[in-house]
Amino acid sequence: MLAASPTGPVQVVERQVLLAIEPGEKVVDLVVSPDLDHWLAVTTFDDRGVGTGGGADDKLGPRRVHVSGATLGAFGHIPSRSVTFHPVDGRTAFVTVTWGKKGFGKYQIVVDGQALGDPGHYSEQVEVNGGPGPWFSPDGGRLVWLGNWKSGQYVVTDGKIKKGSGHDALLMESPWTAGGALVVIARDDGVESLLVDGQAVATADGIRLVTPRPPGRGDVEALAWVERGPDGERFVLEGVAGPGFDRVGEVACSRGGLEWAYAARDQQGAWYVVRGAERQGPWKAVASPAFSPDGGLLAYEAMTAEGWRLVVDGTAGAAWKAIEEFVFLGEGRMAMVARDGARRVLLRATAGSGEWTEAGRFQRVFKLVPGPHGALAASVLEAGRSRLFARDRLLGPAGDELRACTIAFSASGAHVAAALREHGKDVMTLDGAPVGSWDAIACPVIFEGEVLTFIAWNGPQLESVSVEPDGAGPG
Repeated sequence: MLAASPTGPVQVVERQVLLAIEPGEKVVDLVVSPDLDHWLAVTTFDDRGVGTGGGADDKLGPRRVHVSGATLGAFGHIPSRSVTFHPVDGRTAFVTVTWGKKGFGKYQIVVDGQALGDPGHYSEQVEVNGGPGPWFSPDGGRLVWLGNWKSGQYVVTDGKIKKGSGHDALLMESPWTAGGALVVIARDDGVESLLVDGQAVATADGIRLVTPRPPGRGDVEALAWVERGPDGERFVLEGVAGPGFDRVGEVACSRGGLEWAYAARDQQGAWYVVRGAERQGPWKAVASPAFSPDGGLLAYEAMTAEGWRLVVDGTAGAAWKAIEEFVFLGEGRMAMVARDGARRVLLRATAGSGEWTEAGRFQRVFKLVPGPHGALAASVLEAGRSRLFARDRLLGPAGDELRACTIAFSASGAHVAAALREHGKDVMTLDGAPVGSWDAIACPVIFEGEVLTFIAWNGPQLESVSVEPDGAGPG
């Protein structure tokens, strides 16, 4: 299954069998933690048991759940986005659904293989609202989710609810602050409230939590939201409201939450408001704000009469039919994808210079992936086939699909990996050279230094594979 490539040989560092399933059993889902230290595999038998209904995938029958080497037992349907790992010890929590005769689902939370609460007690629904759920707190001390009963929606903490804490509706999206406070939006009698650890810090006709905080990480401590009232909308940062606009749109913050910018619209047009006061615009429309890694530059897309332009540090670049994506690469560099007729143009520049250099033209560019020291890779489509673009050229074979979540750079940026789907198999490549093929390779794929590690299954076997380049690889 593993083979050295004549154009870029690899050396197998470690190969470990993580799970061997029974004959006739098949893997239907695999969820892996970002560091690959923990995993959850869902398996089923095609000809065993009665299908649980509710969807084509559910007709495969009861699921067996295996977590990091241990088999937890059989369950109903498990939405993969509901699987979460304890941030400290890797314990798992997920939602399982049992479908009734009338097509209604009975939802339960399962932690370490044990369903929390009496199934009859959770008879209405356990919601998976606004993203992955349930959610562990950053220190792993609490597990919360939304419970839905006839009396209202409740925040359920470790299987318990506080009496009298129900609301007409609740919304949680990545609900923890860096300090471990629980943030929830509640709606009662047509009014919304922002609750922090159960205490209301804001009330308005509508509230939209906009703190750009990735799930499970607390790299932004500040709390930000948009309030909607009878006179329009306002951006609020740590309780301090900005000026009113007809509409407040996308929000960006720099790493650590030191710099903020948001899109806004009034009768004059569309603006970006930076640092609470400086306005850039007006434009016909704006989109996709982002700060450079050091927080020194703000970039966004702006629409003018001539077309879409990328604005960096307040200066607008050339007009295009559309700008599909841009990224900061580090070391003062940028890349973007613009549409020119039917083709997509990939361009590079020194951030803020306004001098863009064309790197290639493709049928489609699906995703830009920045790497160390200004490195760039992309999943592109050319002649109807997916390819890896890196080091300013196409690398390796073509395939049916290249998922951006399998693109990874080594710590030095000298090596790049990606998995291509071809003829029903995932082919891992390193510096464009095929490493081997598996039934499926899980996301993410990571490097530890210069060693590539990934988890994949083939037939009845799930395994972890680590390889390293045998030499410098292609430059």
